[in-house]
Amino acid sequence: MSVVQHQKITVKQSNDLLSKGLLTEDQIKTLQEAGLAAVDRSVIPELKPFHRLRKNIRISAEKGSMGGQSIGAMRKAGVSQAKIDELFEKFRHDWDKKDVTPETLKALFDSQGELDYWSGNQIIPESVFTGTGEKYEGVDAGAMSTDRIDNNQGYVILENGDFNFVITTRGFNHMRGKMEHDKFLLWMDEQGLPINPRLIPLLNKLKKFMSV
Repeated sequence: MSVVQHQKITVKQSNDLLSKGLLTEDQIKTLQEAGLAAVDRSVIPELKPFHRLRKNIRISAEKGSMGGQSIGAMRKAGVSQAKIDELFEKFRHDWDKKDVTPETLKALFDSQGELDYWSGNQIIPESVFTGTGEKYEGVDAGAMSTDRIDNNQGYVILENGDFNFVITTRGFNHMRGKMEHDKFLLWMDEQGLPINPRLIPLLNKLKKFMSV
């Protein structure tokens, strides 16, 4: 009797299928449990949310802020991958693949005191898991996200060593849109929104300048 040997899907192949929307995390987990897909045992539990955050950064850098949702919708509508790539070309921006790692993202999060850069509210890292069947499914506004300081630059580390992005939530990220950093801070104050105490000195400086 012959035995059919099934070759396991590698971790890289699983990640590629996941990023292209061909498989969901639940489907990959099912394959792993069945012994048909390799398990990435290098992922430290506390870094898992930052692996997802890095993936979101990659999608945003390559496809724009609405990339993942828009691409999925277009695929369902039968739009070819070539046409999708053409449409999203103008939304692309740089990101430092080598320097923007789960470890550096967590270090940035820790340096912010585990708080939202804009509001100063505490962020739960696991809130980044908002996919179908995940713990925070549908809670997009409070999901951990990244926001570029200078929208003319990508997710990069500047020459002085500072990040050109901060960790916030999707809610504040979407509210800001393409608004310039300082204008958004002033707008938050006008709307009576909570502001991170670390930003108050800058806010006071801006208000004083505006009053002159």
